[in-house]
Amino acid sequence: MHVVFRESHGLEETDAPFDVGQTPADLVVLSYSDSDLGAFAAGWHRGADHARRMGNTAHPTLRLANIVALRHPLSVDTYVENTLSGAKGILIRLIGGESYWPYGLASIQDLCRRKGIALA
Repeated sequence: MHVVFRESHGLEETDAPFDVGQTPADLVVLSYSDSDLGAFAAGWHRGADHARRMGNTAHPTLRLANIVALRHPLSVDTYVENTLSGAKGILIRLIGGESYWPYGLASIQDLCRRKGIALA
């Protein structure tokens, strides 16, 4: 019988830092799934169109980001500081569970507690 040892790495160990370069928005949606992000974008556009037709120009702003771009801890820190710190609400769809992105979740949870930002 042979035993195969496999290395296990979290996302934060696999990539170089990357700055997503987004400005703050009222609502930020993070997901690993581009189809999730596309669905949120489509829904936001429909809501904005409806608000304009009804004469309401105060539609909330939206930023979308794929968590894959936030693999490195420095990427997370930069995104939290530059984008998430100005949000009113953050929605995260985390495929793979908390153990797949522990640093990102801990950083965002800390920010939301300190600044009273809604987190789902």
